[in-house]
Amino acid sequence: MRTTVVYLKNMENRAEWIGEPVIWIRYLTWAFCTIIFVCSIIPFFYFRSDLNQPLNLESVVTLKDAGLNDAVLTGAAIFFLLSVEVRYKRVRALKTLHELRSIAHVIDMHQLTKDPHRVSKATQHPKTGESPELTLTRFELRRYLDYCSEMLSLTGKVAAV
Repeated sequence: MRTTVVYLKNMENRAEWIGEPVIWIRYLTWAFCTIIFVCSIIPFFYFRSDLNQPLNLESVVTLKDAGLNDAVLTGAAIFFLLSVEVRYKRVRALKTLHELRSIAHVIDMHQLTKDPHRVSKATQHPKTGESPELTLTRFELRRYLDYCSEMLSLTGKVAAV
């Protein structure tokens, strides 16, 4: 029971660590967003229009299409950059959940051969050469499976944290 409490405290620390802001990613994200914004504004300062030429429909449509395309792609790039930190934290959380899933698999493997029907007199099946030896009494087997159930329940609760 003591190791479970230590593991729970460790998981609380890990959950706090996953939730903490990743400062270096935030700085890089804002730096890239600033660079994108500056690079999209600079062309407006160098835009020279020939005032002697009247604007025709073709040039207006082309300019509008190019501007809209640039705005959409710039918005998508900024959205991608702003979601980098969330995806980084998600990878951290998935690694932790994978560890908990491994613990649940170990518990499940240990109780796999401990079928309560094997100790029941009414449902005795003939043993094969591959049948594992059952050395537990009814009481011990029941208690063992209760402990396994509790450990799986605790693992699920820790995963929810």
